[in-house]
Formats: sequence, C-alpha cells, structure tokens
Amino acid sequence: VFGLSLAPAYGAAHLNEVAIYSSNIGAGVSVELPVLSWLSLSSGITLNALHVTKRLNFPQGYSGTPVNEAEVHQVNIDIPFNIVYFIGDKKNISVIAGIASYYALSHRADMTSTIKREVQMLRETEGGVEFISVSERISTTETISGRLNKFYPAAMVNVAFGIKAYSSRHIVYEVQPYYQHPISSMVVGGG
Repeated sequence: VFGLSLAPAYGAAHLNEVAIYSSNIGAGVSVELPVLSWLSLSSGITLNALHVTKRLNFPQGYSGTPVNEAEVHQVNIDIPFNIVYFIGDKKNISVIAGIASYYALSHRADMTSTIKREVQMLRETEGGVEFISVSERISTTETISGRLNKFYPAAMVNVAFGIKAYSSRHIVYEVQPYYQHPISSMVVGGG
C-alpha cells in the first residue's frame, strides 16, 4: 500500500526561565507492507521544515535583564520504520510504534543576546545636581548557517494512534496523532 503524508507539528515547553517553541511542516510518501492480517511494516520518507525558538529570561533582581534567544531553522528528511498493529476486524484503528532516522540537509541558527538595564546618572542643574534614570538596551546577534549533510540513525522513537476517517476501494484517509521522542542528539552545527 502506497500513500502520501502531510505532517504539521507544534510544541511548546516551559521550565523555570526557559521557554521552547517549535513548529514543523512535512510532506512525503509512505509504503506499508502487510505481514499478517493484523500486522504491517511501514516506512517512508518525509521532507520537513523545522523551526525552533528557545528563549531564556533571567529573573527580576539582576542588575540588568538579559534575554538570550536562539532561533533554529532546519530542513531534514525523516525516514521512519514502524510496526503497525490493527485493532478490530475492519482495521479502522491501529497502534503504531517504531524508530526514525534523520538526514539533516541545511540549517540556520540565529543567536541573540540582549541586555536591558537602567543606569542612574548625575546631571548638573542650575541649583546643583540631580539623579536621572537612563534605560539602555544592547543586542548582539550571531548567525550560523550552512549545509549539514549529516545522518542521524535511529534518532527518534515513534508512537502513533491511527484512525481511518474515510475508506474506499482506492483511497484511505487516516488521521494519526503522532509523538516522536529523541533518543540521540541532533545538534545543529555539531555532532
């Protein structure tokens, strides 16, 4: 069985002063090979455009308020190998588990460091001296980009739940809530 896939993904996580946001859009082809009436093997290839933002906000009380942010854009190829277990006689529900390898094609990382602070200054006036507050903001950005051409074997564990929403003789429309958990490091610009 051959298929086409469209895979949007979104995520967010917050821990203390760190916030991470991600989005991904992928499209590809898949193939499923029946092994038994209730079991199949599936694989495919998906081209992904990944965007991740990591932001670190230091707590109030620092002499300044530094904000560090990294934005990463990566284009990669996802190559999953899954086992599909069908539930029920009609095979309308399935549980899917497996691993995925990645081939990273290109990336761009923009790392920004910003410091905002208030400085007390003395200003001479006709009657003497007065204190004034001056706010300043200093930002620096470093960009790293290029072609990676790096393969990450067995980088993710896949878990999914499939529900066939429409099925005819030649067309099957299936919705698959999907979760991938990293099991190896996929560092941008490094190994």
